[in-house]
Amino acid sequence: MKKIFLLLFALFSLAGLRAQSYHHHDFSLSYGMLTPDRFYTFKSAILDDQLPDSRYIRDNYKSPGNVFFTYRFVTLNEFLMWSGTVGYGTSSSEIFYMGQKQGIIDRQFITGAFELQYRYVNNGSFQMYSGAGIGLTMGKELFTARAEGLTSDNRTMILPGYQINLAGVRFGKRLAVYLELGYGYKGIMNAGIAYSVYKFGHKKY
Repeated sequence: MKKIFLLLFALFSLAGLRAQSYHHHDFSLSYGMLTPDRFYTFKSAILDDQLPDSRYIRDNYKSPGNVFFTYRFVTLNEFLMWSGTVGYGTSSSEIFYMGQKQGIIDRQFITGAFELQYRYVNNGSFQMYSGAGIGLTMGKELFTARAEGLTSDNRTMILPGYQINLAGVRFGKRLAVYLELGYGYKGIMNAGIAYSVYKFGHKKY
């Protein structure tokens, strides 16, 4: 995890030396699926306190996905895109211990992050790009007990957030749709719609 954050920091620092001015602004709304919460080894501070041998497991995981609003600064050469993004997501799971259902874990996540994208194909209404993001995820965990000896409880969590965008494609000019494939807080697949606002005196791409 530390290596990932050091790499992203180095990329952001290098890009900052190259970006001199901004060409236009870009606003987008996207929906992401298959976030890391689904794949991580499940741990819960609430359950660790009540089931200290940590032999509990999570099953029947459900999540409607994450929604993100992103604001991008597109540089004058149109290759670099600096971004700020905020997103929200939820998940719900059943908790089992020694084969018996113990309760339900519901989680809510709010993520804020800075991102950098590099556009390596820019052919008018078709673009391709890759990038990365780093930030923080604040979560709330609610455990609803369904077994004797356990009590319902809730806790807050603060987790590091990251996104690796392996490949993104965008179709459109001022109004566009896009699809990104990667891994992190926006999920393995993130699709959205974007709208660009151009500065007066600059031509449209």
